[in-house]
Amino acid sequence: MNVDRLHEAWQLSCFICHFLINKLLSKLNPEKKIVIITGCDSGFGYLTAKLCIKYGFTVFATCLEPEGRGAQNLREEVLDRDKLVVIGADVTKDEDIDKVYEFLQSYIRKNYELWALVNNAGVIRLSPIEWGSFQYQFQDIFDVNVFGVIKMTRKFLPEIRKSRGRVINVSSEASRITFPILGSYCMSKHALAAFSDGLRREMVTFGVKVVSIEPKFYKTNLLSMFEQSLKKCWEDTNNEIKTDYRKRNMNHIYEKFCTKIIPLLTRKNPEEVAEIILHCLTASLVDPMYKCSSLTLNSSSNLLTLIPLEFSDILINFMLYLGTFYK
Repeated sequence: MNVDRLHEAWQLSCFICHFLINKLLSKLNPEKKIVIITGCDSGFGYLTAKLCIKYGFTVFATCLEPEGRGAQNLREEVLDRDKLVVIGADVTKDEDIDKVYEFLQSYIRKNYELWALVNNAGVIRLSPIEWGSFQYQFQDIFDVNVFGVIKMTRKFLPEIRKSRGRVINVSSEASRITFPILGSYCMSKHALAAFSDGLRREMVTFGVKVVSIEPKFYKTNLLSMFEQSLKKCWEDTNNEIKTDYRKRNMNHIYEKFCTKIIPLLTRKNPEEVAEIILHCLTASLVDPMYKCSSLTLNSSSNLLTLIPLEFSDILINFMLYLGTFYK
């Protein structure tokens, strides 16, 4: 009990110190500072780009579809279009990353500096581990969520070191807990958490701050992919495996979990995450990790990491079967 109280007191004292110091220190001047944000077609990237431009940063917003609806809306909605550069880029392709780098160098020649990289682009596939193809279930996820982040960071880190800036990695609470039928996604986020931890400790010497943002079930386009990916993986699974799952009615249990339970856990305001990212870009003192979740969900997640694995397995699987009570 004394240890718990000491831990709570330490967290409270850190929060108070950070709050007071950030209030006392001068506000970051965004003039001629560039922030690169990946995955700006929608969701957290889209919202963060708008906030950063409102603050005064120059934003390089990478979009998978630079002429798509999301990129067009972003151009129309930002307050200062001169501070927005939309770049069509797939973080899995070296030539696209090189293109972003060339854009950056053209601005650096005009006395701009790269202040931060926000690694936000991500994909999610919801499916049991043995369903679907290896490419769709694992390779595609790791190419974007892990290797894309590493490639972008390695490419732009030399410029961030010069400015003593920030690397913000948008991860997930799935980086700490592994849920059934989210195995491949959780694996990628565990890898991203390890990458963030390692990079943060290496960058201390250079004055670069590395922050991990861990949202939980926010209503973005990523969540809309759940039912679609589950269906595709089921269709791509061989008949022998399908027969085994049908015998236990697992295909319907997973479908119910996807369509009934996950929406109940979804938070409605993804703007909360964008505001935390902006805080990490502008505050003098930042934490190494920010969890974006309700108090209830955050407490539940903390409980799952503290109790023995046997009990957390029971609780997580109980959540999986809750969907069967819905008609």
